Amino acid sequence: MTTSNTTPASSGSPLDASDFPHLWETITHGATRAHGQILAEAMNTTILRDAILSETARTQTWDTLEHAAVVAARTANTHHTPVAGPMTLHALAATITGDTPTAVVLLDIVLAENPDYTLALLTNRAIHADLPGHVIAAIFADIPLTECLHTQPTN
Repeated sequence: MTTSNTTPASSGSPLDASDFPHLWETITHGATRAHGQILAEAMNTTILRDAILSETARTQTWDTLEHAAVVAARTANTHHTPVAGPMTLHALAATITGDTPTAVVLLDIVLAENPDYTLALLTNRAIHADLPGHVIAAIFADIPLTECLHTQPTN
């Protein structure tokens, strides 16, 4: 299955929960530089960032998230888009896959720019509390996707 470069956000409207299925498809099928800006915007949109995190934890696709976050952060940085969301998701994925030193550096960069970024602060606390990656992942896996997207579960 291939992923198109067209999303509802291509029309210039802000991203919202309805964009999640396309974004998730983009992430799981190999984000490319062409997807970078839309991914950066999504990772900086709280409901989408949290949905991406929840679904990654549920499906255990941390390496895939790490790749997408790197693509998003590189693109965001060149387009003057905030990098806090992509870099924090990259840090979380790095922590959970055992690369804590990378996560610490990424979080230092995020928190130097945005010291009140809650997800980065929480991730930093989890690292300094020596929580194992699988425990951190389990916390996010327990958050229902419908809750992240503020939608009703389907029966």
